[in-house]
Amino acid sequence: MVSSLSFFMSVFWSSVIILSVHFLRKKQFFLNGFGMSTVVQLYVFCIGRMLVVLEFPFTQTMELPGIYNVFFKAFCLDEHAFGAVRFTLFDVFLILWGAVTAVLCAVYFMRYVRSVRSIRDVSFTADKEAEGLLSEIRAKYPSRMRVRVVRCAAVTVPMGIGLFDRCILLPTGTYSPEEIWHILLHEYIHFKNNDLWTKMLIELFCRLYWWNPLVYLLKADVEQILELKCDLHATVDLNTLQRAAYLKTITSCLQKSGAESAQIASFSTKFFRLNNAGAELIERFRLVAYPVSKNIRIFQVLSIVCFSVLMIFSYMFILQPGYMPEEETGVFYLENIRLSGYIVKHWDDRYTFYNDDGRLIPLNEETAEMLSENGFEVIER
Repeated sequence: MVSSLSFFMSVFWSSVIILSVHFLRKKQFFLNGFGMSTVVQLYVFCIGRMLVVLEFPFTQTMELPGIYNVFFKAFCLDEHAFGAVRFTLFDVFLILWGAVTAVLCAVYFMRYVRSVRSIRDVSFTADKEAEGLLSEIRAKYPSRMRVRVVRCAAVTVPMGIGLFDRCILLPTGTYSPEEIWHILLHEYIHFKNNDLWTKMLIELFCRLYWWNPLVYLLKADVEQILELKCDLHATVDLNTLQRAAYLKTITSCLQKSGAESAQIASFSTKFFRLNNAGAELIERFRLVAYPVSKNIRIFQVLSIVCFSVLMIFSYMFILQPGYMPEEETGVFYLENIRLSGYIVKHWDDRYTFYNDDGRLIPLNEETAEMLSENGFEVIER
């Protein structure tokens, strides 16, 4: 069961992580290593911190008096009744959260199925020249994954599609061999980095935490991060003239682009995004203009270490509503909560009641003694 205090701490720390991603996304060391493993770690942290309710000897309680008291009381403590059923607003939120998430995820997967079906109805044309260039790229960047390339009249922007059956779609326009090379290299790197899987995980993350506006900032950041990272990896071995030619290919494709199939474009990695293309391209051009060294493995190790340290650090303190001693008589809690659980006496002589519904209720010594006399177990930590 999700504890309200643990839930609030999860929201707090996940928001810190999202804002950190936002401020770090222009740093080259961050771009090089960011990928699916980072997003999976974000999932593990957010969900794990929410469900795992632990208190260690070093855990400190930080009381936030004032408006937090009013919010916590109204949202988590005050009970309402509907017939014989008693509930809090937090209970209602959890039910609404689960229901809306289920609907949003169902709609997303239905869109995905429709997208796959629409792709099957599109006519593709083989391109021997492009297949030859892709073979050269595969030889230069070996991988066991299978990728094919075709021409498609339904798209005007080069893109990669397919989580399993990976395919690069080229518009039917005229492209020079050099432009095709750069396009194929870019999309091949996307597949090699599992960027489509990363995009899907972020889409599902947005549907899981639909009530947190920061996740939509994360979604926009991740889409640009994946493009910047792909540009870095595609051009790291190129000299100055070759990087200039790579950027020229992007502008050339932008000039040839037009309206695209919404169904196909929704589940793809594109050479560039038509919406807000100007600002994003400026950022990509600035980054590609200077060579960088790869440090992917180091970043991935540091990422695991940082998430692990952050998980431990997140248990160092718990945000709780603060009450003045004269208000902390226990009557407020006894009147608003049906108590069923045990009392913990902390090493610093604080008392907390661990209710069976997951709530952690701060007590003063007088109230703790009164509850102990009424049969509640006291555990010393």
